[in-house]
Amino acid sequence: MPKFIKWASVDSFRAEDLETYLGKDDKVFESLVEKTAREVGKIAIELTAKDYHDAKELQNFAILLIDYALEKAKVQKSEWLNYRKALLLNQLGELEKSQQLLISFVKQKRDDFWAWEALAKVLETSDPALALALYAKACLTCSNPNFGVSVFENLSRLAVHQGKEQLAKWSAKEAFTIRNRNQWKIPQSLRNLLNTSWYTHAENLSNPEEVLESIASDAERVIWSTCPRYYANYLGTFTSKNDKKMVKFGLVSHGESEELVSPVRGLLKNLHLTLGDPVIVTVDRSNERSTIVVIEKRFSGKAFDNILHKCGQFCLKQGGFGFVDDVYVPRELAGQLEDRQMVNLAVMKKFDKKKNQWGLTAIAILDEQRKSLQIHQKNNKIDLLVIKPLQINITNDTQNG
Repeated sequence: MPKFIKWASVDSFRAEDLETYLGKDDKVFESLVEKTAREVGKIAIELTAKDYHDAKELQNFAILLIDYALEKAKVQKSEWLNYRKALLLNQLGELEKSQQLLISFVKQKRDDFWAWEALAKVLETSDPALALALYAKACLTCSNPNFGVSVFENLSRLAVHQGKEQLAKWSAKEAFTIRNRNQWKIPQSLRNLLNTSWYTHAENLSNPEEVLESIASDAERVIWSTCPRYYANYLGTFTSKNDKKMVKFGLVSHGESEELVSPVRGLLKNLHLTLGDPVIVTVDRSNERSTIVVIEKRFSGKAFDNILHKCGQFCLKQGGFGFVDDVYVPRELAGQLEDRQMVNLAVMKKFDKKKNQWGLTAIAILDEQRKSLQIHQKNNKIDLLVIKPLQINITNDTQNG
């Protein structure tokens, strides 16, 4: 197919081939150009010089066709075309371009193990430590081991080269167990791992998931290395109206308090946070709604240290709520205070639907013994925290507030 399309050239496509079309029930189908580009790319990736003397030429044409589709056609799923292009670039030795495209793809497919695996394969030679982290992440996101059997073997191969023989033994054994259970052929590459002296002498791994979680931490960091990171405080979890568990954090940006909310997913795994705990959040602001993508404990901070504070005299109202100047104190906090008591509060900017305006709301009582009446705010501006992208040429030039 790639040879035929190359012979015909991209000029053979008609104007209507660039358009999507409607099927039954008004379902939108991709254009002929998009479908052809994706399929040609898929086939070209598997071509080798051993079988095709013009393999590289066909792979370059496949990239040309993908670019043509992205530029000219009404594309439905551009991420898949870029995924094929990334794998083709890797085959042609253009590793940096391949890495950048795959990082963008993995951001959209974080729950799919094969996306992490694809990026790991590209980085195996240039950064084996990061590749190991990516394979570990692939193992953790693989819900059906039957589909991800190759991930375990690849993890084992890299782990043993980095002195992690227990992990290597566990993952090689997993790969063998999956194949044996399904009566699949045991490839020679896996047999080689199982028949080595280190496999015989290495101790069994008692806590594989914990080890994988630890190694995989760098995997999340690298795909978000261009995103800004902020000092923040954990403000708890809640369940949304559509029954989705959410987590929220408070921070101060450009002198304004900000509350960030994101789906929990795997963000809080193994963190064990309590209300107000200091953290560092990595935030993806590429879309209209900001999304928290990575959370790390901040051991140098204190509870509520990156949230606006308000110190003043508490005024209790008949409804059981109260105020400290213009700061609203909800019933659950007001019930812990006495009228006219001096108090220091952690406050957040929140929208009042009844008044249709923004206002300050207390979220925690910090100190009930303050005598001076003043607004206190720590210097919340932090220096830019740059994560080295571990051999991937990415620079974080975003400034935090």
